[in-house]
Amino acid sequence: MSFPAMNTQSVTLHVGAVTDPGSGGLKVGFFELARAATIVDAYAYVRTAVGAGTISLILLDGAAGAGTDGIGTIGTATALSANTPAAFTMGANNALDAGDCVLVQVKGDGTLDLVDFEVQLDYIYGKPAGEA
Repeated sequence: MSFPAMNTQSVTLHVGAVTDPGSGGLKVGFFELARAATIVDAYAYVRTAVGAGTISLILLDGAAGAGTDGIGTIGTATALSANTPAAFTMGANNALDAGDCVLVQVKGDGTLDLVDFEVQLDYIYGKPAGEA
């Protein structure tokens, strides 16, 4: 039996051009969750390929405006192919409270220019069965 709130939901954020965010990173977008939710998967799609060692994408828990707790990442050693989904490696703190924001942060090596990209979050409201 499945309850509608436990079905996987998806939301996509389109981000315009990001020019040289540097190693300090830029927070370029966010998702706000109306209810407590668990992020089950996340993906990024770039329109123009990015070579290895030039990019890092990080999902941050923006609870109380802090935006420092990592939820998931695509690390700097990963090359990103154009129009091919790249999965975020999810961390243990993927459960969010109602009203929390998931921030998208981009870090580069000083030469990164992204034409545009998208981030997709797959989430369920509450926690998966067996994770009380």
